[in-house]
Amino acid sequence: MDPGNLEILREAASIRQKKETAERAVSRAARRLGRSYGAYISAMSDLRNLAARHKVGVEEALGRLLQQEEK
Repeated sequence: MDPGNLEILREAASIRQKKETAERAVSRAARRLGRSYGAYISAMSDLRNLAARHKVGVEEALGRLLQQEEK
């Protein structure tokens, strides 16, 4: 995974609000970090690939990403 995308996804996982979709959290994180729409698309693509690889939803994949970082 691209380090820039990983940074966006980490930020999204940490700032995500209750009942907020993963897509919206990633979008807010990308804007907060000053990244482009293309960076958001790339990060979401990586997140969707991660979710597919583990056969889970995008929401759960984002949560798992944060859990892996804490270990």
